Amino acid sequence: QSLSLARAIRLGGFSQLKNFASKAPAPQSSADVHGLTKRWKFISLFFALPCVGLLWVNAFVMSCGHNVRSCPFIPYPHLRLRTKKFPWGDGNHTFFHNPVTNPLPEGYEDCCECTPCDE
Repeated sequence: QSLSLARAIRLGGFSQLKNFASKAPAPQSSADVHGLTKRWKFISLFFALPCVGLLWVNAFVMSCGHNVRSCPFIPYPHLRLRTKKFPWGDGNHTFFHNPVTNPLPEGYEDCCECTPCDE
């Protein structure tokens, strides 16, 4: 009697799930293990690494190459609240503060123009 995975979980919980998992055929010989190893090596080399390469190209090569910030700065009262000073520096900058992309409660530190990627 064969159970689907969802039905095994719904009916019997973990005991049925254990039986469901134990019915999977285990590799019987070293040739089977070698075949599985070759399959995962093939998947890693010819699928996973090219996907990582494509994601790298998308992130770094196809990007516009300069910082894009949302303009103009609107000081919403519920954002950038400072109830007490940070224990480093002047107490107003976060630990990983970037003056180009992270505004202070008063606004951005530098007054550079907002340039979208399309220009």
